[in-house]
Amino acid sequence: MEHMMGGKASRDKGIRFELAMAALFRVVFPNARRGKQTDNPRDCDLEGTTARWELKHWKNWPSVVRAYQQCRKNAEDWGDTRPLGVIVTRDHAAPYVVFEVPEFLRFCEENFYSDTNDNLVRGPWENTNGE
Repeated sequence: MEHMMGGKASRDKGIRFELAMAALFRVVFPNARRGKQTDNPRDCDLEGTTARWELKHWKNWPSVVRAYQQCRKNAEDWGDTRPLGVIVTRDHAAPYVVFEVPEFLRFCEENFYSDTNDNLVRGPWENTNGE
């Protein structure tokens, strides 16, 4: 029978992952830090960047779709308009960053491309001119 990780051990693993990602993100975002929802319920898992992040570290691959849905719901609940991103990993594997394409392009533009943010990309399903 495979050993199952208990609640505290699982939480501790998640906290270590969040701290590691915050340290890594500080290379680009000097104010990156682990969000502490117990201190501020508006916080996401990784604060101090220009995106709202949901981080998942599980024994097996986490459900990216469920993690993204959770990120979107939390953003809606708190009126957070930052691009939404998910960072997922499993034990002993490199983490992956997941964005919806329009969110990724907005994140890139806001951070790396345009000082004016006037070229926001919209998906074809977001056409608002009636076509």
